[in-house]
Amino acid sequence: MSKIVFIFIVVIALIAAALLVFNFLQKTDPPNKLSSLGYDVEIKDVTFRGYESQNISFEKDKEKVLMQTVSNVAENKSSEVVAELTAKVVDAQNDITIFDPYQEQQVTVSVPEELKPLKKETIINGQTVDYYLIHANVIFSMMVYSEAEVKYRGLFSAYFCENNNTAHKLEIYYPAKEEFDEEKALNLFSSLYCSR
Repeated sequence: MSKIVFIFIVVIALIAAALLVFNFLQKTDPPNKLSSLGYDVEIKDVTFRGYESQNISFEKDKEKVLMQTVSNVAENKSSEVVAELTAKVVDAQNDITIFDPYQEQQVTVSVPEELKPLKKETIINGQTVDYYLIHANVIFSMMVYSEAEVKYRGLFSAYFCENNNTAHKLEIYYPAKEEFDEEKALNLFSSLYCSR
């Protein structure tokens, strides 16, 4: 009889431990983590170059966070996927040629130097991680050609997490009217970096 009671108690303890671990893992993924911090979270399942992907947006007060996760990326394809996720930044750093119908000719335009993404790096969990300080317009495009177009200032990074074979694109935005706090953005970035 005491053996049966002992086994029953052990089984209950194992189930309780499994539920605790599951609950902990659920709260450490970015949507649950930010939801528990008071952010409004919206998730859309999409595809990205044949991979399963999610577009996740978080909003709290005037802060906006846009994250794209690309799942099940083979390690040998990770740099390719991260490069594609970084395309927005590369586009803002390069000149583009467009047809101007008023002049009836091709013209070259470029983002002014002071509004181009500025590459920096930080250390998170002992790893050096690249990020960019960015300026964006009302539709979160970095293709801004004057200070008057800038509606947001923020931080951008694209990176690969080996622990779960997931590539991420993270954009953190604050209204341009307010002073941009790089340290605050880096703290949020650090808390989301390869968190699950």
